[in-house]
Amino acid sequence: MATIVTRSGKGSPLTNAEVDANFTNLNNESPNVVLTTQGDLLYKDSASTIARLAKNTTASRYLSNGGASNNPAWAQIDLTNGVTGDLPFTNLTQIAGLSVLGVTGSSTADVAGITAASDHQVLRRSGSAVAFGAVALNQSDAVTGTLAAGNGGTGNAFFTVSGPASSIKTYTFPDENMTVVGTTQTQTLTNKTITQRVSSTASISSPLAFNSDNFDLYAATAQAGALTINADSGTPTDGQRIIFRLTCDGTARTITFTGDASKAFKPVGVTLTASGSNFTYALTANKTTYFGCVYNTSSSRWEMVALSQEA
Repeated sequence: MATIVTRSGKGSPLTNAEVDANFTNLNNESPNVVLTTQGDLLYKDSASTIARLAKNTTASRYLSNGGASNNPAWAQIDLTNGVTGDLPFTNLTQIAGLSVLGVTGSSTADVAGITAASDHQVLRRSGSAVAFGAVALNQSDAVTGTLAAGNGGTGNAFFTVSGPASSIKTYTFPDENMTVVGTTQTQTLTNKTITQRVSSTASISSPLAFNSDNFDLYAATAQAGALTINADSGTPTDGQRIIFRLTCDGTARTITFTGDASKAFKPVGVTLTASGSNFTYALTANKTTYFGCVYNTSSSRWEMVALSQEA
């Protein structure tokens, strides 16, 4: 066993000769521990043997537990089991402004910066990617709940409006608690005014191909010629009503109502003059005459039930 000179307590330090003798004795005892390079370290690798750990020339290497033998070794820090505590935020890597750290793809990967490209974008998943973008309101997984009225919503759970395809339209709702009128529901309307669809001209050109889908009243303010009214070109419904209000000019005029076609005319309780399959009536000069008709799907005719001439 090598002889090593030491001083106990606070004795005088070893002389240079004594230090050199100690190294000589150690080298003679363990030939592998000769320190020939700056930075080499000595360690005990067994109960009776001292070994030399050569300097590692790679930057940023640290002494670590070498494994089961517990011999020291140069290594990089293992972040999975070689550290403790929390890394301060100031020590995190820097990324671009207006960004968050994450993994954009669907597979395990290193985190990277995910940057918002413009204002009002949110971080959302789309398919197999994560990125900033707009919220897709047409996706059921994108939104939930009901937007409060104070934030521009309805405050109701269900509300659907089919918008126009080409331009913005405005829908105005009354400031009332009420039930919306449906197109097919059975409902009672109160305090409502229905504005009739009126086609009015000085003199109607003959023949008149009227359309009950478009108008509820046809009017002439100074009919200046004989007039034939053809069968309806629209799609009337059972019980629908239409009125012809004809004011004659200074000359009597003959009005002919077609009667030999579907959606043509049929007098019921009024007096018209039969002319073949048609019906005629003579307007009095400078007088107004009303012809009131109701559609009957059973007869496929506009049945004239009212005829009234100005006195």
